[in-house]
Amino acid sequence: MPEGTFAKNNKHKFKVIERGHPGVPGGGEKKFYASANPSGEMTLTGLTKSIEKISTVSGADIRAVLYAMVDVMQDALANGQIVRLGEPGSLRVVQGLIPISLLASTNVSKINSLYLL
Repeated sequence: MPEGTFAKNNKHKFKVIERGHPGVPGGGEKKFYASANPSGEMTLTGLTKSIEKISTVSGADIRAVLYAMVDVMQDALANGQIVRLGEPGSLRVVQGLIPISLLASTNVSKINSLYLL
């Protein structure tokens, strides 16, 4: 599989994935898509320690703000709002797509595929 980076001097790696058309026998015409290839993760504890190193704010105060921010963001997302974080991007809840032809015969209460983008 080919791999690469999104831009010069950028550490965001990706891999190329071949995907077929869902619902078509044999996958139909296959297309290639770039898929993010994370290099790790950063936890709230890690964020706290990193911020503490570059600021004069105590770890306890940073943790308090980060945890409060997470609570406020969860409430906003639960209320259907988009949370905009400036340069890092936005968070929003999306549902899996259901063909309109199935909506009439589908019990909407069974739709449980919500994703955080």
